[in-house]
Amino acid sequence: MYAKILPFTYTDALSYKIPNELTEIIKIGQVVEIPLGDRAIKGIVLGLTNNQPAFKTKKIIYIINPTPLFTEKQIALAKWVSYFYFSSLYQVIKNMNIKNLEKHLSEIRIKPNYNKQSLIRQTGKKYILYTYDDKKISFYLKAISKCIKNNKQALLIFPDNISLENFSKIISEKRLKTATLTSKLNKKEKSKEWLKIRNDEVDLIIGTRTAIFSPFQNLGLIIIDKEYEDGHKQEKTPRYKINEIAEYLQKITRCNLILQTDIQTLENFYRNKNGYKNIKSGFIAKKPEIIILDIRGNREFIDTKIEQLIQKNFKSGKKNVFFLNRKGKDTVIMCPDCNFTFTCPSCNIPLTSTEQFLLCNHCGFKKEIPIMCSNCGSKIIKRSGIGTEKLEIKLKAQFPKAKILRVDERNKKNFDNNKIKNADIIVGTQMIKMIDFKKVGLLIFFSVDSILNLPTYQAEEKAQKIIDSLISKINQDTKVIIRTANTENPLINVIKKQNYFSFFENKLKNLKDLHYPPFCDLIQIIFRGNDDKKINKQIREIKEHLKKYEIIGPFSPYISDKNGKSRKVIIVKTEKNKVFYDKIFRSMKNISIERNPESLI
Repeated sequence: MYAKILPFTYTDALSYKIPNELTEIIKIGQVVEIPLGDRAIKGIVLGLTNNQPAFKTKKIIYIINPTPLFTEKQIALAKWVSYFYFSSLYQVIKNMNIKNLEKHLSEIRIKPNYNKQSLIRQTGKKYILYTYDDKKISFYLKAISKCIKNNKQALLIFPDNISLENFSKIISEKRLKTATLTSKLNKKEKSKEWLKIRNDEVDLIIGTRTAIFSPFQNLGLIIIDKEYEDGHKQEKTPRYKINEIAEYLQKITRCNLILQTDIQTLENFYRNKNGYKNIKSGFIAKKPEIIILDIRGNREFIDTKIEQLIQKNFKSGKKNVFFLNRKGKDTVIMCPDCNFTFTCPSCNIPLTSTEQFLLCNHCGFKKEIPIMCSNCGSKIIKRSGIGTEKLEIKLKAQFPKAKILRVDERNKKNFDNNKIKNADIIVGTQMIKMIDFKKVGLLIFFSVDSILNLPTYQAEEKAQKIIDSLISKINQDTKVIIRTANTENPLINVIKKQNYFSFFENKLKNLKDLHYPPFCDLIQIIFRGNDDKKINKQIREIKEHLKKYEIIGPFSPYISDKNGKSRKVIIVKTEKNKVFYDKIFRSMKNISIERNPESLI
């Protein structure tokens, strides 16, 4: 017999011969000792076969512990994630594993597979749960309780730690056997929770996205809270999306999968047409009064209509919330004499400003605001655009007696319940999603054009998700104002009416005609390096290897490399869910690959 083994700290699996004395006891997921070069190192058993490789193989030295560190389903999931998201198996296993966990192998207790018959009977389904925050917890608890009664484990994944912590407070009163996995835990705490799951000592696993890789013993239910949120996406390799991994896990475990949402989205509209069933628990699309404010030719910073509504809310004790998708004071700093724009020296994108500094929102570059143009020497520096900091300053000038609070990534200290409770006006980026909207009387989207004008085919979907996710939190009598210069954009009218059926139908038809996701996959390959010749050679090799597919590019991305290296991009159009992660990709250095990225530039 032979085994495929992934050595620790090595990127690819290798083949090894299994000594006769180990053939009866070797299992997938075990940690073994193997020879590699002139060293003996540890590795994970990924697979077993009777087929002899065409090359000479070394023998496994011994099995370190007969108890598998990973379950067979974890190994199957790791292989799928590796291929589907173009990542080395080592990177995936590293993402799944807790450092030095193999030291705790003696603490793993393998229970009899008492639930094998229930697993055979299990034929899980996929659902989209439409419900708001005030209804979803009771639904979760009922679904989890039903799962536990069937002797199965339930998994509940949140997009952020705040949502998870809020649920943990509720669940602590329910006397459920629970394990929690989040990035906030240290290695010792993570190991303790991991072992509880592995030993089948818990009924419920709650966590953020990495909890999807837990060593489940008999998974019966997966719930993804607010499935549309960006927190469910991994930005580092492997660049995965929780919804897609949950679908694969549902397939191999035959458990039930519930994607919870409080808004209507194009993705879920498509899912309804392809196997998902709807559950609506107290969900009626909110239709507050939405005012579309055309800002073309309007030089007033705060429109008269907005001022009147704010003053009215001051008297009634209601809050006013301004949403703006840009941090900082000014979004563009330029010289009017020579049209020079101050950009990040690494990323080549326009710098934003605070009162004293120019900042790059991408890499964190920071410098003092110059007193003259570095290009022509002019002392006239023009600031344009608006960020949350500038909006805060303007509002303080217009409403000097109001308590104004800014909540964004540069001012996280203001995310305090007492400060939020006492504020009259709150200005913020997407962080304001976390505040309590019960006493909000006015919600203002100050500049939706900054999202609608993003250079991506998903700009409208992104804008709609952000707007509706905030509308879903407000009361029916809360007024909404959308400031835009794109009043003719079909999405603006659809948002006002909150009626998406025809809009989504037309959108899907257009995407199908253009052969864009969800009717295909777009694979973005980014090449990095100091030598353009080597980059171009890599591009030619991959284009030749993938010549049967439609390939766009190469082209230079909008944002330059942080380290000053050259970067080029190609986009490969493939049929949906196509997997072609083979040796040519694994052998190439300085490339990154992403399936259906948020931005193609």
